[in-house]
Amino acid sequence: MLLREGLPDRSDYDRWAVEVKFDGMRGQFRLDEGGWSLRSRPGRDCTDEFPEISALADHLDGRPVILDGELVCLDEQGAPDFHRVRNRLQSRGDRSGRAPATLIVFDVLYLDGQPLLGQPYEERRRILHDLLGDGSVWRTPRHWVATIDEVCEITRAHQLEGVVCKRLDSIYRPGKRSGGWLKHKHRRRELLAVTGWAQRDDEPDVLYLGRVVGGRRTFAGTAQFGLDEQRRRKLRAALRTHAAPSRQRRPIRDVRPGVWVEVDCHGAAHRPIRDAVIRDVIVNPH
Repeated sequence: MLLREGLPDRSDYDRWAVEVKFDGMRGQFRLDEGGWSLRSRPGRDCTDEFPEISALADHLDGRPVILDGELVCLDEQGAPDFHRVRNRLQSRGDRSGRAPATLIVFDVLYLDGQPLLGQPYEERRRILHDLLGDGSVWRTPRHWVATIDEVCEITRAHQLEGVVCKRLDSIYRPGKRSGGWLKHKHRRRELLAVTGWAQRDDEPDVLYLGRVVGGRRTFAGTAQFGLDEQRRRKLRAALRTHAAPSRQRRPIRDVRPGVWVEVDCHGAAHRPIRDAVIRDVIVNPH
């Protein structure tokens, strides 16, 4: 089941539950007579990359089940960190220093030979709560009814990704982007320094961005264009003026300090930006 962007009408809040949106990788957990498996939303088998999730299979003690959830890696404060998940996927066979994963289980689709897709959200949630609760490598997240504004405010204050709203009577439609599930991501604006760029067809395509703290630049992520033609011309001129000498042929061209962009993004302010779009170009702002 996929999500649409947006929030319900306030007049309809009492028909909706709201959950925290966890910043990770969507994953489907299956357990049957052949053992357990874990697949990403596109269908990639990730079982071997997250072996610790076997503890959930042990807890279920062979009960056939299909669970829907989000794979996350938590930071030292217990907040989801998407980049730790990405590093897990990229590390492949190297298990040294890998952040442990947790499966946030928010739905149950099949249990003990019975499909549950046609059951309303409220009933599936009750079944899930009775089945799992919280464990060593899994959690069943809380949900609240008719308190969407309050949960939005709290998740924004804690720099979490956002919220997911689900109609209490919604059935589960696999692979469908149903209006019964809505997502709302908290977006913010941040001013970042341009440290490099990659081109496509002789045009800047992706910018590499950094934060400047105490005179030192640290990597903040990448962003693609969301500019009108006037700002594109301004950016092209700034990149030419501040181009750094290249010691060798590189796909990424370095930029001397002085070019900044304002980006619209989401994610915690101290972590690499997510889904960033450039909104404005500022040259030598200080």
